[in-house]
Formats: sequence, C-alpha cells, structure tokens
Amino acid sequence: MKKRGLIIGIVVVVVVAVIGAGAWVFIGNRGKQAGAAEGATTDDPNATVAYTVAGIDQVFIEGSVKPKKSEEFFRDESLGTPGKLEVEDGETVSKGTVLFTYTNTALDSQISEAKQNVRQLQSERAKAAKARKLELKVLAAKANTPDETGSKPSKAAIRLEREQIRANYDLAGLDSSIAAAKKQLRDLQADRKTEVKAQFDGTVFIPQEKTRDTALLKLISDKSYIEASVGERDVERISVGQTASIKIVTTGNACTGTITYIADQPSDEGSAGTGGSSLASYLVKLSISDATVVRNGFHVQAAVNLSDEQITIPHDAVITDGGKTYVMTDEFGTLERKEIHLADTAIADDADYGAMVAVRDGLEADDTVLVSPASDLKSGQKTPALRQLGTAGDGDASAMTGEGE
Repeated sequence: MKKRGLIIGIVVVVVVAVIGAGAWVFIGNRGKQAGAAEGATTDDPNATVAYTVAGIDQVFIEGSVKPKKSEEFFRDESLGTPGKLEVEDGETVSKGTVLFTYTNTALDSQISEAKQNVRQLQSERAKAAKARKLELKVLAAKANTPDETGSKPSKAAIRLEREQIRANYDLAGLDSSIAAAKKQLRDLQADRKTEVKAQFDGTVFIPQEKTRDTALLKLISDKSYIEASVGERDVERISVGQTASIKIVTTGNACTGTITYIADQPSDEGSAGTGGSSLASYLVKLSISDATVVRNGFHVQAAVNLSDEQITIPHDAVITDGGKTYVMTDEFGTLERKEIHLADTAIADDADYGAMVAVRDGLEADDTVLVSPASDLKSGQKTPALRQLGTAGDGDASAMTGEGE
C-alpha cells in the first residue's frame, strides 16, 4: 500500500509538472504574440512611418453628379410620324444639330390643294396679262389712226381708256394673290416636316428597348454639377462661393468645387418625420473644376473648410505617377491610394517629418497617410503596422496598427 501510494504521488507530481510546463509555454507564446501585435511602436524601426492630418473645422457634404441639362424626346402625334434618327447612341452633338424629323402626311391633301391654287392663279394671271397686252396694243393703234373726219383721239381720251384697260386686268391684285398662295403652300410644306434640334451641346443616348411609351432618345449636357444635401446643423455654417474639396467615392479621384446654391427651404425627404425625430436637410449645388474625373451618377464626398487653415502632409508621403499626384492612406485597416492636388503655398518644415506640403483637395482632417510607403504596397491590401513620429497629426505619438489591433 505504501508503495502504491508512493507511485500515485509520483504520477501526480509528474502530471502537475507537465501541466505547469505547458502553461508556461502557452503563456510565453501568447506573450510573444502580444509583443508582435504591439511591436508597431515608435521604437520599432521596421514599422511604416505614418502621419495623421491635423483636425480642422470642416463641413462634410455627400451627393452625386448630375448633368446641368437633360432632355428626353417622346413621340408627338400632333407633329406626325418621326423619321429615322439622324444621330447615333453616344454621339456628341452641338446646339442646333438635327436629331430627327417628323413627317405629317395628314397635310398632304392640303398641300395638293395649295399647289393647285397657285397654278390656277398663275394661269389666270398669264391670261389676264395677255388680254391686257392685246387691248393696249389695239389702243395704241387707235391713237395713231384718224377717224372719218381725219382727227385723231385726244391724248386725254387715250390715257383714260388705257387706265380703264389696266383696271379691268388687275395684275397687281393677282400678283398679291399668288404671293399669298405661295406662302400658304410654304407654310404647309414646313409644317409637314418638323425638324427636332438639340437645344444645347450634349451627348445622345438611345434606349436599347423601344416601346411606344419610351423616349426616342435622351440628350444629356456635357457639363455637370454636384447635387448634395447638408443637414440643418451645418447649413448655416456654409455659404455660396466657398470652395470644397471633392472626392469621387468609387474611383478615389479628387478635384475642387464651389458652392453655387443653397436652398432656403428644406428638402421634402429631409423634413422632420413623425414626432419630429428627423433633422431637416437642405439642397446644395456645387460646380466641378475638372469634369474629366467624374461621370453622371457618381457619388461624391465634399469637405468645406471653415477656416483659412490648410491641410498639410509630409513631402515624402507624396507619390507622383503618370503626371498625377497620390498618397497612400489607411482606411480602417485597408490601404487606399487617393489622388490629391497640391496647393502653391509655402509651408514650414516639421521638426519630425521635415519638408511639408499643402494639399488643395483629396484629403480630409484625420486622414492617415503613409510616409515613404514601400513601392509594392497597393490599394486594397491590409495596412501594415504604422508608427508616427513625435507629436504629429493629432498629437498621439503612440503606436498604430493599420490592422485595427
């Protein structure tokens, strides 16, 4: 029994030792993993240097790109039957271009009658002119022929008779009737053909599926603007004429814009709902500085600076590629390459980051940009561990991890 108890005791000791050793190894590994996760500190030279844009007072506006002008052309039965389209889908046209022509065949009978009327009046005029000419010729002979007494008619008598002949054949009146008949004919012919023209420069879009109720074509202006909304908290903070930094959501491209309109009344969809729980929103319109970076329907985000303070970043964060300027940013643990435009403003060097540059558009307050990013980093990749220098950006010098830790 003593031996058996000794054996059991030894086994218990061994088991406890094994468990203890396993726990020590597990805790050690966990510590290493934690150390790896916390390795992106300002003391880690392998972490990528990052810079957080200083917070500035801004109003953010979301909206979409709209054409300045748009017109749909539906079938108009009163004008007749539309002919073949004289433009193609996607074709760019200028103001005054003929898009298609209506033919009103219901006027054909009236046009035939008008033509017949013109011909009849012209025939009457020709007969009257011939008859008058003949009578005037007879009168001329009479004026030079003495009567039985040898006397010639007086000049006054000849003049009076000539005037009477001309009155009997009113060629001037017939000419007026012919002119009126011809005008009526031209008007009818013009009404038979109605040209539909572009009222502005734009691009033609022809629906692929055509029914009697669909538009024959749609013309969209080549000039665009941004239609957005701003909440009641911010509508009083912005004004017409202010410049906005615009970012296209899908492409990441950037440009500048100017507020051109702010509605006085709230939008219907933004008015307070049941119980007044919703805040009102107001329509805002912005111009676009570079129409080549947008397309109608694109969603955009605009940031309006409310102070003269500019967004600045380290010069080494700027990437130039294909004539465009970019930065690599951290977006919730994922890399995103953003196009930016720099401002021609002299900026003082930063004690930690060195040369700094001013950004006109493309970035917002609190954006985090990578400084001297590795060339193999691409948009969509997981953000590597980041570290900031000194008290840069928002003043937080602690370690950052783009993986969201």
